[in-house]
Order: sequence, then C-alpha cells, then structure tokens
Amino acid sequence: PGLLFNFLIQGNNDIIFYEQINHLIRILFVISVAIFIISTANVMEDMLYYRFEQQQSEVSEVKRIKSQVSFIKKILVIFIITVAVALVLMSFERVRELGASILASAGIVGVILGFAAQKSISNLLAGVEIVFNHTLKIDDFVFVENEYGRVEEIGLTSVVVKLWDQRRLIMPITYFTDRPFENWTRNSSAVTMTIFLYLDYKIPIEVLREEYTKIVHASPKWDGNVCKLIITDFSEKTMQVRATASASDPDSAFELRAHLREKLIQYINDRFPEFLPRVRMGDMD
Repeated sequence: PGLLFNFLIQGNNDIIFYEQINHLIRILFVISVAIFIISTANVMEDMLYYRFEQQQSEVSEVKRIKSQVSFIKKILVIFIITVAVALVLMSFERVRELGASILASAGIVGVILGFAAQKSISNLLAGVEIVFNHTLKIDDFVFVENEYGRVEEIGLTSVVVKLWDQRRLIMPITYFTDRPFENWTRNSSAVTMTIFLYLDYKIPIEVLREEYTKIVHASPKWDGNVCKLIITDFSEKTMQVRATASASDPDSAFELRAHLREKLIQYINDRFPEFLPRVRMGDMD
C-alpha cells in the first residue's frame, strides 16, 4: 500500500506537503521491509525446526540445530534493525550533513566503542562458542548453582534456565564458558539415577535385590537398561547399599527415584524392620 500510494502521488507537486508526505512514505517503506524480512526469518526458523524434527530421530541433534538457528536468527534481526534505523536517519538532510564529520572521527569512536563494548563482545563470542561447540543446547537439562533445570532460551548475552519449580534462573552466557557445569543431556537424554540405603549387616541382600528388580521392572518410568543393587561401603554401624536404575530423561529419572524410594522403604518396613539402622548397646556390669 505504501508503494502504491507513492506511485499515485509521484510527480504531483501541487499536493500540500508533498515533500513531507513523500519522505514519510520512504520511512514507512524501510520499516515495512525490515518487518517483512524479520517475519520471513521467523517463518523460516519454524520451517527448519519442523523439517529437522521430521528428518532427525536423535533428539540431541534436533536440539543442537535449534540452538544454532535461534542464535543466528537473533544476530540477523539485530543487523536488520540496525540497517533500518540507519537508513531512516540518513533520509534526513541534517543527519547526512553530519556524516562527513562522523566518518572523520570514526577511528576515535571505534576505539571508544571497543572499550565500552568489551563485555558485550565477550558475551557474543561466548554465545558463538557455546552454540557451535555443542556444550549447551535449548532443552538441555543442566545442574548449575545447586539448581536443576532445563535450558529454555539461549540469548546473545544470557541463558534462561527453567527450574523444576517453574522459576527461571537467568545467567550470563559467559558463565557457561568460564565455569564448570553439569549437562545431563549433551549427547543423550538417558539418565541413571542413584539411591543410597543405610542398612543393618544382617539384612538378606539377595532377597532385597530380587524385590528391587521386581519394583523397577514394574515401573513405567524405567527405560529397560540399568537396574542394579549392590553394597558399596561399610561403616562401624551400617553398610551402604546403592540402588541404580535408568530412565529416558531427567524428569522421568526424578519421578522414578521418588517411586523406588517409597517402595523400598515400604518393603523393608514390612518385611525387615529389625534390619533398619539402629544403635546397639552392650551389657554393662
């Protein structure tokens, strides 16, 4: 519509405020083109997501591609907005007159901006390193700052982690390049969970192991891979029993751990309550 209106008034200098209207149309046209390109980028991003989800069977590969496409789109949007703003400003005569002096001092301005934007540049480079080195992807499950959650968004300067209780932990993107963190789903979403029990030495381990195996096999959260119950340590009072089982993703592993804890403690209380940890007192003369 803007182009059509511009063609209709083209050359009609008798129109009141012809120059101002023509200038406004040019500005609106630049803004419209920028919005159209950004919208097209959003549509292409969704199309790529859908295509890769249909073609790739590996979840980690889909998440890696999503992270890279999302990061590239954000840089593209910033570039488009910057160019659009520059074109709008350059359409004003006074701004063009200042162009020569601005270019003359470009070297000094560049040095000043370089020092001022050190943090932003480091964040941008950290984002590129994270996205293309596959150390962190959207929908990865991570453990940072003693919190467990899922990566919800990877921005140009920050990472948003959605915690298990619906809170959002917003962290600078450089955190994930400068400090160690746990990524539970970098190559695969499967997780092996662990339960520790402290029991009396006389409890029949083989009977407990058989019951644990039955409980795990009956759980819908178990993925059919890992299922073990072994003694891992001794102390002067109890022995440490470690029970492990695997799940297809961290959320399922959390629910599986809670379920197995409940079933195990219920079984021990019902069958072997005398073998729970206790303090023995000897006879004293």
